[in-house]
Amino acid sequence: TISGVKGESFEIKNLDTALLKQDVEPSDELIESLEKIGGEFCRDWGKEIDSESQLSREWSADDFKEFSLNVMRFSSDSEIGLVHRDFFANLEHFPIQDTLTLIDIYTALPYQWRIVSAEIPGEVIQRIALNEQSKLVFSGVTVEGGVVKVNGRPINTERDYTVATTYFLADEGHSIF
Repeated sequence: TISGVKGESFEIKNLDTALLKQDVEPSDELIESLEKIGGEFCRDWGKEIDSESQLSREWSADDFKEFSLNVMRFSSDSEIGLVHRDFFANLEHFPIQDTLTLIDIYTALPYQWRIVSAEIPGEVIQRIALNEQSKLVFSGVTVEGGVVKVNGRPINTERDYTVATTYFLADEGHSIF
């Protein structure tokens, strides 16, 4: 059974699989339909995020990750952005050039994970940042010569930091925090 566009369903019976192995010329009607669908897809999903701005350079997958984490942290007034590396997916289409589109975002961020803000002790952030086996990705945290820095300043392990993260990490998170 195959679901149709408007909720209809179609059941295929007695399918001759030999037909699937033959080259078949598509009908003019099929070509027209596919071109229409393709055009609508490009019109909706190929839109530039901001028609006034162009990327100043080619963006790698790491550039996109940093951008996404910065959007999370700046939108939530957090000092740090932190997600599991699996938060990002389908990064094969990077690098991208010229403009960032909705399809770039929805392809690389296919999950609808809720973003939350949490207060996390500096000592926990330091432990995670220094763990080379960690599967977590940061924005706002760097490690330079074994020294953990938050936004360019050495971490204060005696204070809490506001962290933008996913609800999953904040709530369940595999005992990360």
